[in-house]
Amino acid sequence: WYPNVARVEHVQLVPSRVHNHEGEKYRLITRFPIIGDVPLDLVIHTDDQPKQFIYSVDSWLLETNLIELKDISTNVNSTRIEWTVYTRRRSILFQYMILPFANFYKNQLVREALFSLVMQVRDL
Repeated sequence: WYPNVARVEHVQLVPSRVHNHEGEKYRLITRFPIIGDVPLDLVIHTDDQPKQFIYSVDSWLLETNLIELKDISTNVNSTRIEWTVYTRRRSILFQYMILPFANFYKNQLVREALFSLVMQVRDL
């Protein structure tokens, strides 16, 4: 459901007695036009289902992703999903020249991913 991800492979699983996925490592095989397949490592940091999920990816953005489900008090049948992306890059060049474009690109990916996820959930 996530754009450009061709497949996901388990690298390190946690013991089966653990009920969440904290500490698990995966390899994302991401398919980019012209470049081809690029492997990225993904590590799950927090898996507080169903409210919060934090993971990091070793992409050029050095990103940490936080996905939170928030209840909407005005509508019982609605849930709000907030997806926040942080970067560990701190250079001034990156912060002022590259980050605005990366932010725009990542926002488009997240919107497409959430839309695709909603469509798949509706089809269940």
